[in-house]
Amino acid sequence: MKKRFRSGYFRFVAVTIALSALLAGFLAFSDNGIVAGPEGETGVLERMIVAKGRVTLDVDLSSLTRGSGKRGSGPMVFDSVPDSFFSIAVFNNEFRSSLPGTLEMVPQETFDVPGRLRGSFEKLMIERTGTGSDYELVVRDAEDGYTFFNIEGHEFDYDPASQRLVVKGGRVLLADQFAEDLGLRPEPGKILGGITIEAVMRSVEITQITNGSMTSNKLPAMNDPETGTVPGPDVIVGDIVGLAQFGSASGTQVGLAVGTDSCNAGTVDLNWFANPSNDHPRSSNTPWLGQTIQGRVVRTIG
Repeated sequence: MKKRFRSGYFRFVAVTIALSALLAGFLAFSDNGIVAGPEGETGVLERMIVAKGRVTLDVDLSSLTRGSGKRGSGPMVFDSVPDSFFSIAVFNNEFRSSLPGTLEMVPQETFDVPGRLRGSFEKLMIERTGTGSDYELVVRDAEDGYTFFNIEGHEFDYDPASQRLVVKGGRVLLADQFAEDLGLRPEPGKILGGITIEAVMRSVEITQITNGSMTSNKLPAMNDPETGTVPGPDVIVGDIVGLAQFGSASGTQVGLAVGTDSCNAGTVDLNWFANPSNDHPRSSNTPWLGQTIQGRVVRTIG
């Protein structure tokens, strides 16, 4: 699994998985209506991520400049970073919901893009934001989180036979801050173009639900040639979400909380049963802050 972290944030190295991640994931699925009705539903719930994919961003670049408008329209085509945690929930082979996460992108070719977008063009990501955000999908710098574009009007189309996800019909809007940095007047709702995401998905968590209650849970093996042939599971953290700080930053101590999305990079499926069963992994986390001072990287353990 490959994951780039945003610079300037606390970063966590997880030795194994936190048990709380399972509960958090199950509650997230419940919030999206999978466990519905007085008795709930029965079936198989899958959490899936992007194994590989492609993003087509068709934007009128000339509208981002004042004056001659030398730049024409896209489309700009990107490959996704393998195993990006742009997640969806699938219940009984039916798409139920997208989940908060990110899809990092690698451009297939260079483009003459304006302003700050030029320095961020090779490190862009699409983020599926959390509850309360104005837009479900946004295009950001993967390192500092700067927002370039907002996306609206998109639809999710999932084919269980091929495990193929298509996000289509998305309208691309210019983010207000980016407009101001370009010297343009923000025009809320102005459409710059469209976006399409095509991806092949794979399961990282499979849960059996009976009458609304979870009866079994496992992390399936990746079945990737890079995992080797040694039998056994290999639990890794693929994404870190929900970083929060509690207490005053001006004091001597603060509290930190973080959630993890995990997967199994081994060759054998991994059971993950809730207490009182002990058939699940345990984990610990080590927080650190990386800063560059006079050309040297200083790591502070918190």
